Amino acid sequence: MKKGILITLITFAFSIGLVASSVGETPQYGGVLRIIYQGGPRVLGYYPEMGPTDHAAAFPAIETIMALDEDRVFRPFLAEDVIFDEDKLTMTIKLRKGIRFHDGSPLNAESCAWNYQHLKDTKKIQFDDLINSIEVVDEYTVVLHLKTIHNQLVNAIHPDMQFVRFQNHITPHMLNNLV
Repeated sequence: MKKGILITLITFAFSIGLVASSVGETPQYGGVLRIIYQGGPRVLGYYPEMGPTDHAAAFPAIETIMALDEDRVFRPFLAEDVIFDEDKLTMTIKLRKGIRFHDGSPLNAESCAWNYQHLKDTKKIQFDDLINSIEVVDEYTVVLHLKTIHNQLVNAIHPDMQFVRFQNHITPHMLNNLV
């Protein structure tokens, strides 16, 4: 019992020392992020099979349609603009031009719509039943047609957890041969 308390106190003192030593330092940009976790990811690319550990492992490499700013407000990130029209029951996503996936294929309306449809079909997007249809308007514009507006819809659709993948990576062979 005494040994456990001693270990806890030493760990606590060490943690306080680390926090105190980092106060006032300027942030470091770039470098290598190492995550030590007792359970590794199972799946890193096929969203319907991913669980919480997989998301945590993939998160440092994920870029999203919208992201939270310093004030914890959703702002366009991979999108130039995201417009909710409560009267028309639509969410219009205008993507930034020139963004490419790691294989060189473009992030365009087709790949964005494919991702949302894939998430809807596999029931991996919250409130998927509120999405009537997904329309590609032009090369960089996608419109989600909604059944109704829900106050948590932007949290579900934005997508911080439903990140965008390039559709050429997922093949019918992969879908039919899941382990």
